[in-house]
Amino acid sequence: MIHRLRNIVGGAMMGFGVVFLAGFVTMMIAWSLQAPPTPDPARGLIYPFHTNAGDIIYQFAFQQHYAAYVALAGVGLNCLGWLITPKTRRNAANRFDSADRTSMTPLPRHIAPAAYVFGGLAGGGAALAIYLLFNPY
Repeated sequence: MIHRLRNIVGGAMMGFGVVFLAGFVTMMIAWSLQAPPTPDPARGLIYPFHTNAGDIIYQFAFQQHYAAYVALAGVGLNCLGWLITPKTRRNAANRFDSADRTSMTPLPRHIAPAAYVFGGLAGGGAALAIYLLFNPY
């Protein structure tokens, strides 16, 4: 029972982390393409940012200060989900042996696919909600 719960929770966290990070990166690219080249205090776009092309665009406070932390939360959830997902122990001959502790390899069948999909949908929804709540453009 505890393995099934770990499969569900770990799969959901991994799905959420991957899709949330991808959605958040897409959102940041979309915001950067819409950012003005001059400050716009009425919309809160007052923080300068240098792009890779050498241009200066102006961002709002969430992009400038907190966006990296939110993106790292997606990576952290993915890693935490991988850590709590049950692993199968293998010996050197690739035979399953619970007594041999030589390596731990995750097997795809140990991640509940439905939980992974649910986590992915939740991550996409969370990234979309952040985009809609904080979008100044």
